[in-house]
Amino acid sequence: MKKITMIITIFILIVSNIFCFDINTTLFDKRVDNGDGYKEIVFKNKYPESIRYKVKVIKSDDNKKDMSSWVEISPAVLNIGPLSERVLKIFAKSPNGTKEGEYSFKLQIEPIVIPTISKVKEAGVKGNSSISFVPIIEMFGYVGNPNFEKNINLENANLKKSEKEYILTGTLVNNAYAGKNIGFSFIGDNNFIVSGKWIGRVKPNFREEVNIKVKDNFREILIYDADTNKEIRRVPIIKRP
Repeated sequence: MKKITMIITIFILIVSNIFCFDINTTLFDKRVDNGDGYKEIVFKNKYPESIRYKVKVIKSDDNKKDMSSWVEISPAVLNIGPLSERVLKIFAKSPNGTKEGEYSFKLQIEPIVIPTISKVKEAGVKGNSSISFVPIIEMFGYVGNPNFEKNINLENANLKKSEKEYILTGTLVNNAYAGKNIGFSFIGDNNFIVSGKWIGRVKPNFREEVNIKVKDNFREILIYDADTNKEIRRVPIIKRP
C-alpha cells in the first residue's frame, strides 16, 4: 500500500529539491471525451530570484495509448517571480470515435537560463541556472466512463486493536480500465469524520492487500476522489474492536 503514495511523494520531493519550485500534483487523470479534461497545476518558486521553465507535451512510450496530440497547455513558458507561483493549465479532448480506455502523455519541464548582470569584479552577463536535468512527468487520461463507484472498493475491511493504535486491513481493488487518485475518510459512530488518509493513485486493474495504522475506532470508510473530493463509495467495517 505504501508504494502507491511513495512513488508520487518521492517524485515531488526530487523535483522540489533539485529545482527551484514546488509542484502541487503530478497527476492528470481526467475524462477527455466529454469536455471535462481540464486541470490546473501550481508551480511555486521557493527562492528570492525569478525562474523560467519551458513546458512541452511529448509522446508517451506506448504509441497505441498515446494522447499527446490531444493535449494543450498554457502558458508554454512559465515565468515565475521571486517567492511567487504560476498556474499551468492543461486541457485534453479526444477525437470523436476514440475507443474507451486509459491513455497517457508526458510533460517535459526544461529550465531556461535567465541572463543577469554580474555584480562580481569581472562584470558581465551570466545566467542564474546551470541545471541540466530535465524532469519528465507521465500523466494519464481516459475515454468513456470507468464507473469508479462500482469498480473501486476496499474488500474485507477489518479493524484490529494493537497496543497504541488500530490497524485497518483489507484488499484495495480497482477493476476499472483507468486509474484514480483516492483518499479514505474514516466515519465514526456519530456519523462524523474522525480522521482520514490520502492513498494516492490507484492504477487500473489493481489489487493489493493494505495494512494501515490509524488512531481512531470507526465503523465506515468513505472512499473519495482526491482531486474533486467527490464520494466514490462507502465501505462498512466488517469486524472491529
